[in-house]
Amino acid sequence: MPNWTKEQQQAIDDEGMNIIVSAGAGSGKTAVLSERALRKVMDHVDVDRMLILTFTKAAAYEMMLRIRKKIKKANLKEQVEKIDKAYITTFDSFALSIVKKYHDYLNISKDVSIIDESVISLIKKKMLDEVFLEFYQNPNEQFKNLISDFCMKDDQDLKEAILKLNDKLDMKYDKDDYLKNYIETFYQESKLETDITLFEKNIIQTIKKIEIPLDKIRLAVDGDFYEKLESSLNGLLSSQTYDEIIENLEVKMPNIPSGSDDDVNKQKEEINNYIKEVKKMCS
Repeated sequence: MPNWTKEQQQAIDDEGMNIIVSAGAGSGKTAVLSERALRKVMDHVDVDRMLILTFTKAAAYEMMLRIRKKIKKANLKEQVEKIDKAYITTFDSFALSIVKKYHDYLNISKDVSIIDESVISLIKKKMLDEVFLEFYQNPNEQFKNLISDFCMKDDQDLKEAILKLNDKLDMKYDKDDYLKNYIETFYQESKLETDITLFEKNIIQTIKKIEIPLDKIRLAVDGDFYEKLESSLNGLLSSQTYDEIIENLEVKMPNIPSGSDDDVNKQKEEINNYIKEVKKMCS
């Protein structure tokens, strides 16, 4: 039996309320959900009376296999036979089944289907092309500035960026309200100052990571090389503002003494990687 954390066990056992499990990839969310399903089966809830939804077909299939394996291991033969009839599917498929079942109440055809994602993508591109064409024919000052500021040879990169932003916005609960209040919400002076402070803090935290490989080098080489290396990095390590970071970002480190241990090269490369990460954050 897995050693569940306190939070995982709570997600498996709690009843009578809505439960949100928020965790990163590979943290065990699928394992927790399948264990919760087993627990409910053990509490005499038939598996085909449950509704278990995922975002992808692959995830739904994986969930079905896990639950089947668990209830089979628990020797619940009757439940194993019912699992093929269980609603372990995607949100889209379940919603489609409801629409088809009640199509007459909705006054739509029972032959309704889910449009393929590639078709949606083509339609979005076509609509965006039409919008751009209309503005090219009757450009206003804002559109002229948009093209001037964000386009080089053509407008394809700009269109791709707009489509990606739209995909992100589609994940918002109320897209229209989010856009309507975006400027007021995210461009207040206090909000900008907070974001800038947090941004600087994140960069400085990355810079501080340089101290770990630098200290390992100190223990492995002679003092003269270490002093030169530390001196070359001192400006960046002592930077406290974005402007100071930019001013000290170009670091020229001394060459490693011949005959040095391979680990010294490894630690110096790690320092280089942190500097590259900081440059990327500042670009």
